Amino acid sequence: MLGESGACMRISLTWHFASCRCLCGWTAALCLALAAGAARGATVTNIYANPPTATEATSLLDPGGGTIRFVQVAAGTVDFTGSNTYSAGTEILGSSAFSASSVSPLGSGDVTVRGSGSLLLNLSVMNGRTISNNLTLNDGAAVQLINGPWNSASLLEGTGHLDLGGSVSITLGTGGQTWPSLKLSGLIQNEGITTGSLQVAGNNSPGYSGTSYLQLHGNNTYSGGTTLKNLGYVSAWHSNALGSGAVTVQSNAVLYLASGITITNNLVLMGGGQVMTKSGNETLNGTITLPGTGSSTLVAGTDAGNLVMNLNPAGGRITGSGGLTLYRGYWATDKTDNFNFYGDNDYTGTTTVANGAYATAYHANAFGTNAGAIIVQSVYGGSGSALLAIASTLAGGLHPARSIWCGANGFFLQPNGTTISNTVTLAGGGYRFSSSGAGSRMHSGAIVITPGTTSTMDAGAYAPGGDWYQAGALTGSGTLVVAGSSASDAKVHFQGSNSTFSGTIISQRSGQFDWRYVGSDNGLGTGSCVLQGTAASDILLRLDKSLSLTNSFEGTGKIEAGSYTLTHAGSLTPGATNSIGALAVGGTLDFRGVFNWNYNGTTNDVVNAATLLFGNPGGSA
Repeated sequence: MLGESGACMRISLTWHFASCRCLCGWTAALCLALAAGAARGATVTNIYANPPTATEATSLLDPGGGTIRFVQVAAGTVDFTGSNTYSAGTEILGSSAFSASSVSPLGSGDVTVRGSGSLLLNLSVMNGRTISNNLTLNDGAAVQLINGPWNSASLLEGTGHLDLGGSVSITLGTGGQTWPSLKLSGLIQNEGITTGSLQVAGNNSPGYSGTSYLQLHGNNTYSGGTTLKNLGYVSAWHSNALGSGAVTVQSNAVLYLASGITITNNLVLMGGGQVMTKSGNETLNGTITLPGTGSSTLVAGTDAGNLVMNLNPAGGRITGSGGLTLYRGYWATDKTDNFNFYGDNDYTGTTTVANGAYATAYHANAFGTNAGAIIVQSVYGGSGSALLAIASTLAGGLHPARSIWCGANGFFLQPNGTTISNTVTLAGGGYRFSSSGAGSRMHSGAIVITPGTTSTMDAGAYAPGGDWYQAGALTGSGTLVVAGSSASDAKVHFQGSNSTFSGTIISQRSGQFDWRYVGSDNGLGTGSCVLQGTAASDILLRLDKSLSLTNSFEGTGKIEAGSYTLTHAGSLTPGATNSIGALAVGGTLDFRGVFNWNYNGTTNDVVNAATLLFGNPGGSA
């Protein structure tokens, strides 16, 4: 109330354990009216007008019913540090913030935040505490975690229900190295007939540690959707944790799926947004939209174990113009089936399988239908290799418009009983055969060996048995190493028209069953073929029929012609340069090329053949 001098007067009235505190801007009549309301049980305890930033240390007395209402007209924060035990409801109105800085700042009644008011939860005091108040957030209201311990994680749990009366926001942290998290285990629902939506934002740095989370554990029913904004991290621990609305994950925000849950929410993944599985076998069954041209990230496993993300096994698909990047989590210990793609997808962006991820396609359109390469590569070696596989039930392979590019430590796996027409480019990666399925494998598309790289073909990497037939063209000028294991009887047949391949094929001995066949005159291209056996009896190349080859052969091992004739116009060089070796031909060798002799003073090179014909008088042996 303003006196004649214009000075501000503070009126403090006490009425039935209730008080009305009026600051500048409120009339004495209004204060008296509010106090009278308190006496009738419709309690209005503290009303602030135009407050500066202030601290209220007094514990609030229980008014015996009604509602305690905090109204702030101007911007500012009032910090309540007293421990309150009142049971009346609490309302926060106005444009300023109510800061809760005590173990029990809100009493035990229901709490409502109206308008643009904010409820600040001070983790420097409330860390490790549980609050059970039911909370209603009206449209535009906000909850913010503040003052988490420096360089340390903190957690506050809410067990009451949360009613959303419109679009409300939750902000995690205030920046720097404070990592406060909020766990909501109660029900999140619409307020009455109002459609509630949740906006979650963070204020710290992204990463696997030092991160604030909003943990959602309830069987929630709110329907307006969830938006994870910049640095907003949300972990869902129930299949309905995210309500029934769409979930939008913006750039630098992360959605975690935990406890083996299946969610059916439609998902919008903006470029730079991430979805991670946390601790089990999690499933996404809603439609996943990738807008824009950026790439979103899927990570399988942030905890230890064999962790799997299933995409659309029972409905939904992946659509949009964005791309996907797949990673295996840092702590995951097994790379088997990290990502299973089941949907009939039509997204057009680039898919990258990277850093230990293992992706399996169960539908021809699993990675879309556009003419672009699926990139498979990894910065890690060994168990960190990236793998792209097709399921044994996918007999026709991927959509023919899709191509596969395997860079360093990146591999493509083909199971038995399948025919692949997709172009596969090996640029330091590898082509492998999986053990699933039955019958032979066929590749009718092109295989490109990138110049200047060494790539691999693992004939027995998974001990699959059966035959693999290359019917398309082998092109390029890089080096292809064909290897296997002693437990495998896999057979590799080079039968394509490979006259444009000028690189080197290295046939390595990994066991007695490592058989590589050549079935066309230019099946090995026009370059050299190196046999890397330990003895001349190691069969490292077989003939599917009588052939005329012009390749230069070197190294140690055996070319098995059997009942066929090998007409050879290239050179034979046992061993490598200045290294003694032995080349053998089982069957008839019609030799028309040049024999390069290595002699180290004590040991000579050896060429053995069941029948040796010299069709070229200039040749020597």
